[in-house]
Amino acid sequence: MSREFISYISNIENLAPATIKAYETDITQFENYINVEKIDIYNPDKNTGRAYVAFLRDNGLDPSSINRKIITLRSFYDYAVRTKKVLFNPFEKVKSLKQKKSLPEYFQYEEIEKIRESAAQSSREFIKLRDQAIVDFLYSTGCRVSETVTLDTDMLNMYNSTALVCGKRDKERIVYLGDKALNSLKEYFQALGYFSDLACCKLKKGLPVFVNLAKKRITERGVFYIINKMADNADIKKRVSPHVYRHSFATHLIEEGADIRYVQEMLGHESLSTTQIYTHIGIGRLKQVHRMAHPHGSFNNEKSDNQRKKLRSIKN
Repeated sequence: MSREFISYISNIENLAPATIKAYETDITQFENYINVEKIDIYNPDKNTGRAYVAFLRDNGLDPSSINRKIITLRSFYDYAVRTKKVLFNPFEKVKSLKQKKSLPEYFQYEEIEKIRESAAQSSREFIKLRDQAIVDFLYSTGCRVSETVTLDTDMLNMYNSTALVCGKRDKERIVYLGDKALNSLKEYFQALGYFSDLACCKLKKGLPVFVNLAKKRITERGVFYIINKMADNADIKKRVSPHVYRHSFATHLIEEGADIRYVQEMLGHESLSTTQIYTHIGIGRLKQVHRMAHPHGSFNNEKSDNQRKKLRSIKN
């Protein structure tokens, strides 16, 4: 039944490959559990769902991972009920666990520049141009890494500074290239010989935008490696991934006063609630400014030189 379900979500639900892989892992782990407990997957009892959640908690799994497994197995048994493989869904009434809301990691403006400049350390011109183009594209557009690596030249409009990307569930949206991203891509494409007409910024069609040394389409793992290498060269201590650029894109837009609904559209979020986490980051920054700038903001009502310097750095 699990293979049938995976085939269903792959072909009918059209879920992303990473999501499908996570579903497979979750179901396999559940199957291992019920085999040990000698429970028939086609004939679970009403406590099977809650017992499995308790088992996961006892083994130290964090709430966010448990909640993902609950969603997976609820969907799995919903499908089993619809196809009349089982009589009821043992995960239907299992509640998600409470979890701490952690704000996403993001870069400060100066950190983005430091990482970008670290690409210049490469002795190979192509590597330097490609790596700068990747980080500039990620930060300028807020694209997911999956959207970035699947980009083809047909999807770019260099004249209008836009790109058409394909997001989750094959949902397409337009993203926008800032001046730095546009210039980085131009230099990178020139090095690759991608222009059919340089004066009009027309690109040859059907080519992968970001490639490896063999000029083949770069993988998501390849982008992760590039991002981490550049961060190491820039001496960035925080956890780094392509998604941190997406968080930075959204956070900086909110901080500069962008309407959250526009940010939602640019990120390709289906729900506004997904985007609203970035408003909390903006509020945290405002609190910091208030504590440094307002006469009653600091604990002793005196602004130290150090606080003034921090305030100037925030404004800059």
